[in-house]
Amino acid sequence: MTTVSSTVARLLHWAISEPGPHSGRLPRLSDTDHDIPTPEPALLVARLAAVTAARLRLADPPLADDRPAGIEVLPLAAAIALHDSPPGLAAALDSVVAPTSARDLLARHGLVARVLAAPDGPQSPSLRGELMHHSPLTALFDHPSSTAVEPYLTLVNEWRRRGDSRQTLTAALAEPPRSARAARWRAGVLGRYRYRSEDRQWLYDVYETALLTYGTPWLHRTQEAVAVLTGARHGLGADAEEEQFDWVEALAAWWGPLAVLVHRHPDELRARSMLFGYEPGIYLHRVHTRAQARAGLEGLLAP
Repeated sequence: MTTVSSTVARLLHWAISEPGPHSGRLPRLSDTDHDIPTPEPALLVARLAAVTAARLRLADPPLADDRPAGIEVLPLAAAIALHDSPPGLAAALDSVVAPTSARDLLARHGLVARVLAAPDGPQSPSLRGELMHHSPLTALFDHPSSTAVEPYLTLVNEWRRRGDSRQTLTAALAEPPRSARAARWRAGVLGRYRYRSEDRQWLYDVYETALLTYGTPWLHRTQEAVAVLTGARHGLGADAEEEQFDWVEALAAWWGPLAVLVHRHPDELRARSMLFGYEPGIYLHRVHTRAQARAGLEGLLAP
């Protein structure tokens, strides 16, 4: 069995390595490999922050913040190493502090995003929520585990101010979400930027990027949601149907901000020549809105 410090070092090495089918499984404390000499932890963290910045196509220094990455990510890495050991896990999580710099923020995201995406990573919803809580950028790109969303909205505004981070944020929010909760969170974020003209341009950027880069999966999910909502797809079990309707509501919510702008600012949409193919999403939102209104009316008329 390896030590916690050695497992932390191997976790950082693993997160630095290029993701892919040959990147290997998530290092664990129970591994029987021998401890190997590693660079100073601060050097590993600095390299992880630099690699993550490069993967996100951020300038150097990221967000014009030249402060070092530090070692604040190490307790978080220790918690991941100890995720099969509840007492040690709790102690490690209790020692995690808030990010102290842009590079610290990136190092955490580089580690936590890889861990959560790993097939053999932690599966406990509560632990996954804890990890995202301590990696605000990961939570922003997916969904916060807390109802206190103001810190994440502040992060959105900070990242929208600079060209490189704005593009990174746009691309991250345009990706097809991994869960209905993530879609619903992104819908709430986008809906806040439909009031001012300059904000709406960024909102259009997100939808444009989604359709140009991920058009096929977005439209496939949208068409499936329409089929579920209109009854063209049925015969599922109760649990599957509940999950399907959760996705239907989340996807309808995601298209909601654009649906509002199609109605209120058609001239702005016409000026965006690369923003096209969104009609199925607008249709889904319209059908879902009508279904909600019908259900509400039936509830009022019920004896």
